[in-house]
Amino acid sequence: MKEILKVSRILSIDFGSKRIGLALSDPLKILASPMGFILVSSKGEIYHQLLKIIQDYEVEKIIVGIPLTLKGLESKQTKKVNGFIKELKKYIDLPIEEVDERLSSKEVEQILKQVNLSQTKKRQKIDALSASIILQSYLAKINQKENKGVGKQNF
Repeated sequence: MKEILKVSRILSIDFGSKRIGLALSDPLKILASPMGFILVSSKGEIYHQLLKIIQDYEVEKIIVGIPLTLKGLESKQTKKVNGFIKELKKYIDLPIEEVDERLSSKEVEQILKQVNLSQTKKRQKIDALSASIILQSYLAKINQKENKGVGKQNF
């Protein structure tokens, strides 16, 4: 009997006051790709758009970047993100995992410095790229755990 490979994706969310950055894993959960952003407007509209993405891309899990200070402490933005997660759980019945997002925005700013885009275009891309970096870091960790010992030979 053949084993059927389950293909589903992980959605990454970088919650911001004005925009919610989104990234999606490939079905094998190896690569993260930026998807764009949702403008923060009415709560109902945000959750409606997220539900559509979840259905369209067969999302099995959501990760949300948690903005901690460099010392690992909560900030005002951390509290806002935690409120968003609490609300998200009311609308969406999927596992939601919190991921430390420290330095992801700095990493994106460094990447965008090297690209010839206007400040407006850079601002539009930063949220999705941050979500993508958060997701790629997460995927690297889970793949490293799953592949521990793979390829090693004992002589």
